[in-house]
Amino acid sequence: MPEPTPISTGPKRFALGADPGVLEEVAGQWRARALLAASAQLTVDQAAATVAFTGSWVGASADSYQSHRADLTGGLGTLAVLLTGGADRIDAVAAILRWGQVELDAQRAALDAVPHEATSSGGVEFHPADEAQADLVRAVIANTGEIRSTVDADLVAAESALRDARDGLATVLERWEPNTLTLLNLNVGQGKGNVWQGAHLLGMDHADEGTETAEMDEIADIVHGNGADVVTVQEVFRNDLGELEHHLESDGSQWEVRYQEADQKQHFGDGFLDFGDPDDWRYESFGNAVLVRDGDLTGTVAGDRDESGFVLDENGREAQVARDAAAAGHPYPSALPDTSTVDEGRAVAVAEVDLTTPRR
Repeated sequence: MPEPTPISTGPKRFALGADPGVLEEVAGQWRARALLAASAQLTVDQAAATVAFTGSWVGASADSYQSHRADLTGGLGTLAVLLTGGADRIDAVAAILRWGQVELDAQRAALDAVPHEATSSGGVEFHPADEAQADLVRAVIANTGEIRSTVDADLVAAESALRDARDGLATVLERWEPNTLTLLNLNVGQGKGNVWQGAHLLGMDHADEGTETAEMDEIADIVHGNGADVVTVQEVFRNDLGELEHHLESDGSQWEVRYQEADQKQHFGDGFLDFGDPDDWRYESFGNAVLVRDGDLTGTVAGDRDESGFVLDENGREAQVARDAAAAGHPYPSALPDTSTVDEGRAVAVAEVDLTTPRR
């Protein structure tokens, strides 16, 4: 009786090619981080409880602190739950893969008695000695197909659960994502060269320097170029702030301006014969301003608290960041880094301020 025809299998017939151990290691890392988050929540809550429940601290400030604390530690608790749930889902995927490989190994072991050889493609070619062995090989191949189908179906369900875990973590990440404010400290130098433009004939070499009304677009370019959210402006004529605001809003953004007078100065124009202009020679308000770009990061500049914005003091010379009425502010640095002098007697410095309170 002739031997049955050889039966070949591909390289993946008996191997899923997965590494559940890697997934289990990742799940362990997630659980470790969940433990850290839960531990941090417990530490803060226990410390706060020693004050909150003894009645030693009461009033608006205590209520404000407890609200902020609950927001913070509640976020940590949510993170711990999500990380633990995600770890469980990752372990579930690893378990599916382990089960599938164990079942495939058992099917392969059932064919050890059947003559076989490895193929150049990494598969196996079986040479059944009789029809009984041939039937066994065909049955095992069918079984492996069912096993792989079961694994695939279970992985599809697990993928949905993993996606839910990912989306939950993404929501937490978005809420606690680092939020920054760019502060620009800008001396526009309108006091420099603020003389009749023909004065250089009298030996005043700086008469051509300083920022003129017609150059406010250059100041706006500096603000836009640095991506500033809050701008402190020194040495500016009040009447020129409207021109500056106009250029700032040319890109569609909205700015709020708060001005504080420091002095009264004569405001000269930029033309050679402007001394005949009745607007020349007159005294105008000269001082400092704070400009705030409206948007997700910014609120009012009036010294009022805006629940989603910042607080600037009433005279416009200092600024303090606050995410809401309950949050403690972070003062701007007294000396900004990377101060550089630009043309026309101007100086500019830029700093970023981190906002640690979560987004609402």
